[in-house]
Amino acid sequence: MEISIYQINMKRDTNRLAFFGLEDMEELGHSKIDSSIYDKVYSCKGDFKSLEDVFQAFNLNLPPDYHDRSLSVSDIVEVKSAENIEPGFYFCDSFGFQKVDFEPTKTAELDTMRVVLVEPGKVAREARIGTRLSDLQAAVGGDIEQFCPYKDEVALICDEEGKVCGKDLNRAIYGEDGQMVDIVAGTFFVCAAPSDSGSFKGLSDAQIERYLKQFKYPQQFIRINDEIKAVKYNTEQNKNYER
Repeated sequence: MEISIYQINMKRDTNRLAFFGLEDMEELGHSKIDSSIYDKVYSCKGDFKSLEDVFQAFNLNLPPDYHDRSLSVSDIVEVKSAENIEPGFYFCDSFGFQKVDFEPTKTAELDTMRVVLVEPGKVAREARIGTRLSDLQAAVGGDIEQFCPYKDEVALICDEEGKVCGKDLNRAIYGEDGQMVDIVAGTFFVCAAPSDSGSFKGLSDAQIERYLKQFKYPQQFIRINDEIKAVKYNTEQNKNYER
């Protein structure tokens, strides 16, 4: 099933309709969905058999690249294609889903950027995350810290208290001389950090390829003669690869 999720933007919700069911909205004099107060927050293809499957997935097992509210009453799920569900817009009501008239052209779409997401114990992957501070924090699971160890205009964004909190060691960072300069603890991502811009940006195709290759395999860390070494390993083949 291919879907998109729309949620009410609290700043534009002047009538405070977020989390109200259709019946409650009608009692307040709003018999028609106001599409202009919604944001398109997420799109994906998934192995969903029903709208109830979608509800469960976005409450109990959130995708790692989803950083908005859990699916709730007043949210709208657009079914773009599905085997057993008619395409259209479905309002998440107090009980079940109701098909509604909805105008997606009146909504806003949250800004996202392409990054390389690097998680402990997992192969690095391309992802899209929102550009809001809350999105960046959600991606790394804490307050963000910017680390720029390369000549390339990119930044590694990680949890600034990852080591203090005892998060799993993730990847080693090496200087131009090939010596290890740091180890990042916890999830981090690589994004563009142009010198002529005050904000982070999405990576180019070339940068995506470069950092997917650089951080592809997870690492384990061992101490040999008072020196810490990083050992890459392939999680799928259970096979070790030394740097």
